[in-house]
Amino acid sequence: MEFAKVLSYCTDDGKKYFVTFENGSEEYFSDEEFFEHGLYDTEEPLRVDYDTLMKKVYVKRGYMIAVSFLRGSLKPSRSVREKLKQENFSDDVIEDVLARLEEEMCLDDRKFCMKHIKKRVDAGNCSRLYLIAELREKGITEDLATECLGELGVDDESLAENIYIKKRKSGDSAEKIKRYLSGKGFSVSTIISVFEKHSSDGEEEQDIF
Repeated sequence: MEFAKVLSYCTDDGKKYFVTFENGSEEYFSDEEFFEHGLYDTEEPLRVDYDTLMKKVYVKRGYMIAVSFLRGSLKPSRSVREKLKQENFSDDVIEDVLARLEEEMCLDDRKFCMKHIKKRVDAGNCSRLYLIAELREKGITEDLATECLGELGVDDESLAENIYIKKRKSGDSAEKIKRYLSGKGFSVSTIISVFEKHSSDGEEEQDIF
């Protein structure tokens, strides 16, 4: 392994250092990076090869950007991955950043999935199918979404019935409720089951389809 060696460096404002390496590479480093990695030493090799050095620098940069992006909130790993891609980090650097965030419990797709499901179920306006589609758009796999829905005991008939009761109290007609439930991803069989259960509500609902 050939250790990296600094040939020269210069700075204009004391915060950014422009470093030239013996292998011909030229890079900008922050004040912290410059001193952390001993880039001021132009006499001796750095005891680390150039690629390893830059990988450490980029991973730390990516990590700091990711932490700022998360800002203490829970986001799916795909959102962080996309943010780092936008910042032009390589795939291997991104994987290292994600691994560190997961290790530090700053990133947890299962926890995010459970929180999202609970929030949407509390809002009471969607089906399991709708939830799975929402979560897929956020980068959560269908398998994980389905698993979390099962753990939380979320079933379509209960969801649909809650919506039905709210809509009835608001004075919506059977036809309007049927269209709403269909639009939220509930199956025909689920909708019929809910309407049959409440067939004494004052309208003839057996023929809604």
